[in-house]
This record gives sequence, structure tokens and C-alpha cells, in this order.
Amino acid sequence: MRLHREGVDEVHAEKIASFNKWLLQIGDGSMYDIPGQEMIRIPPELYRPTGENPMEDIVNEVYPSLLENYRDPAYLKERAILTPKNETIHELNDFLMSMIPGEARTYLSSDSVCKTSINTDNDDLLYPTEFLNSLRFSGIPNHDIQLKAGTPIMLLRNLNQSRGLCNDTRLIVTRLGK
Repeated sequence: MRLHREGVDEVHAEKIASFNKWLLQIGDGSMYDIPGQEMIRIPPELYRPTGENPMEDIVNEVYPSLLENYRDPAYLKERAILTPKNETIHELNDFLMSMIPGEARTYLSSDSVCKTSINTDNDDLLYPTEFLNSLRFSGIPNHDIQLKAGTPIMLLRNLNQSRGLCNDTRLIVTRLGK
């Protein structure tokens, strides 16, 4: 989607397309150095060595001066951290949220099954609330999500492509609802 927006020059579009191809190859397993093993070669321009606290190191590398700039859309739009596992990104999100000042508000998902099917008598037994709340999927927020005013978030669905509200669009929380 980002390649189709106006104002993207040919060189930048080529870099985005090349990076996109590399990510897709990782996702489909064709990038692995040794078949059957989950090992890939990271291009040198993407690799940064870490110290004792890898989480802090990567945040400092990708978001230098975060506390001074986290409300600046221009600063945020040029940065992102990608991880191969959802659990890692949840840890990173928790770490980043702890760094950003302000009071957090927790929002919860719906914790019931839609009753549109004919056989609804046993749904509560098949899908207990605790089970539904524990599920974690790529592209779907967890059962509980903490937000603070001023924090960056990422849109997970295409809402209005003509206005730039596409999957993976980065936004900033401006205020929290009750």
C-alpha cells in the first residue's frame, strides 16, 4: 500500500519493494540459510550488535531521544521495530509503555462468542471466557491493551485507503476515552 501513495520517488519505492520481498521470503521460509532450520542471514545494514540489555539497546538504536520525540509524527513515521515473534513485540511494547510518561488506561476486548450460529447452547462450555481472553493472534490486539495519551499505535486493518488509513499506518493516541 505504501508504494502506491503519491510522492514516493523511484529510488525509495525500489528500497521499499526490496525490503518487502525480503520480509515475504522470511515469512514463507525461502530465506533460510539451512533448510529445516530457522536461521536467516540479516543484511549488515539492518544488524546492530547488542549489549547486556538487548531490549533497551534496540529501543535506543531505533528511537534515539525517545522521550523528547515520541509525540512528533515526523520522528515516529521513520521508525519501526519488526520481530519474528508476537511475544517479543508484546515485551517491547510493555517496555516502551513503561518508558513513556503519563497514566495508562487498560482497554479490554469483548469476551464472548457471537451467538449467530444455530448451536449456541454449548458455546460457553466450548469457549470459556478465560480461554478467549488468553488468545493472541497476529493482526488482532490482545484481550487487554494499555494506552497512554501521546503513545504511537499501529492500525491493524484497512479502514479508508484513500485517506491513508491502511494496515500498518502509524498513529498517535491523542486522548483516552472513559
